[in-house]
Amino acid sequence: LERKQQQQLQKQQELERKQQQKQQEELERKRRQQQQQQEEQQQQEEEQEEQPPRKKSKQEKQHGKGGPQMAGGADAVTAGASAAQKHHMQRAVALGGLSPAVLHQAIALARRAGKLEEVVDPFPKDLADKAHLRPDGCHGDAVMLVYETVAQAAAAIAMLHNAKIKPSAAPQGKKAAKKAGKKGDKKGGEADNGAKSDGETPEQPVHVLWARQVTGEGAHVRKWRVIVRNLPFSATDASVRAALQQAGFVWELTMPRAEDGKLRGFAFAAYTTRAHAEKAIKVVNGTKIGPRMVSVDWALGKSQFEAAKKGTEAPSGLDSDLEEESEGDDDVDMEGGIEGQEDGEAQDS
Repeated sequence: LERKQQQQLQKQQELERKQQQKQQEELERKRRQQQQQQEEQQQQEEEQEEQPPRKKSKQEKQHGKGGPQMAGGADAVTAGASAAQKHHMQRAVALGGLSPAVLHQAIALARRAGKLEEVVDPFPKDLADKAHLRPDGCHGDAVMLVYETVAQAAAAIAMLHNAKIKPSAAPQGKKAAKKAGKKGDKKGGEADNGAKSDGETPEQPVHVLWARQVTGEGAHVRKWRVIVRNLPFSATDASVRAALQQAGFVWELTMPRAEDGKLRGFAFAAYTTRAHAEKAIKVVNGTKIGPRMVSVDWALGKSQFEAAKKGTEAPSGLDSDLEEESEGDDDVDMEGGIEGQEDGEAQDS
């Protein structure tokens, strides 16, 4: 009798687990469907913005819209020009974090990634606003680099993003410093505490470059974000990044910390393609980073989370509190909560 009761209990638990799994799969399916619709709509809007208005010919002005052959030929030319412009912009890379002191060094580094067809300096302001460069973290001066292929542009982003460049000492700077030193000696004044007594230029700050695709899939890095949960408190940026880079280039990695500086046990990672993010969920999920097994899933935006939650009943434990912990990134955890943090403290200690 006890054995039968145990079997019935196990069957009931298995049935509940399957029901929860179906709910999660349905929620994920609706989320992906909504995300795909938003991507298609945004792509159509971008194509409409990139397509220049076509001027009517004299014959079209005289005969209204013109004949079918005339309109078709003009539309074909316009469509061809729009497609070429779109491909041109997909090969374009926005490079920020620049200043006149490191511009030539940064472009020299960019040439190592592939064949540069064009360098636009400075980056057009109207295009920068449309591409949302500043909201994605672009700082300092910026230029636009156009490569021969999309693959070369992707390789350039992986090489340039977060690369550090130290300005080289310019000969003019040394001469100016020596000249200033001589003037100071003539006046009988002493050199400032911050200046070099031997005429050397002061040490220049290190520049951290910022790179992202201007249009196309790589321009929407906020969409290709995953959340890594159950991280040990001993995890480092290098260890988490090394695990996630099995799937592809990690464009951004955020590891939120508590007020005392201690890791909160989860992290957000952004990729430049959807395929890389999906591969991270498939490959890294269920593996160990340090002593603990981590969970990797899509990081939903708050609006997407609310829409998906209204579409179906949320599974137990669903929580949007992580959105507040993501340092300004509107992401939430589909699974809810950070599992086993107390256990992690014991393991890490």
